[in-house]
Amino acid sequence: MKFSIITISYNSEKTIARAISSVLGQEVAPYEYIIVDGNSSDSTCSIAESFQSEFEEKKIIYRIISEPDKGIYDAMNKGIQLSSGDVIGMINSDDWYEPIAIRVMNKAFEEKSSIAMAYADIRIHAKNKVFIKRSKYDKFPTSRHWNHPTTFIKREVYNRFKYNNKTIFDDWDLILRIRKASLPYIIIPEVLANFSFGGASNARSFKKTIQRIRLKNKIFKQNGYTWLHVFDSAFIEIAKYILG
Repeated sequence: MKFSIITISYNSEKTIARAISSVLGQEVAPYEYIIVDGNSSDSTCSIAESFQSEFEEKKIIYRIISEPDKGIYDAMNKGIQLSSGDVIGMINSDDWYEPIAIRVMNKAFEEKSSIAMAYADIRIHAKNKVFIKRSKYDKFPTSRHWNHPTTFIKREVYNRFKYNNKTIFDDWDLILRIRKASLPYIIIPEVLANFSFGGASNARSFKKTIQRIRLKNKIFKQNGYTWLHVFDSAFIEIAKYILG
């Protein structure tokens, strides 16, 4: 399987090198790595460009584009359109992979070729606390049991489903649409990535927490789920508020 990895960035000079190094450090190298930058005004792009020779040595296709976009999910859609691999993974500039990530996912997609996507556990870095957020199957869909940085999705699925670029929860909306279409997926009980609190979906403000709960409930409703998900949404967003 050919794996394409995409990183979106904007003024990420403090963290971009770590994300890039985690892709370079994979036990099984990806086919290509694409950085989609939102026209950063700091040294993000020059840092990214400094890794060019290392990717050439490993014969990994390495592309960097930097231009204004309409938000993080617009940038993700751009990266998907530019990519050419069979399976696509997203690792944001604040996050980073474990060295085993692509090796484990490559084995999973080869052994179960019918699956549309796979995702795994993640290590959360919040303030001075580090803990593991597990992924697992559930009949009652909840983002408590799903982790975007460990999610790998086949190109053919992305050809059918794109990020809507409407809210900060467009990634979860995509997963709900994939589930609604009854596409097969698997869960891998291993930590494959690391996530740092502080992104757009974790901005610490009680007002924004309430807004996020309402937004997430709207997404559930649009995908045919009931008002009961309000409790799950509230639990998750309040936990983010406390941990953030």
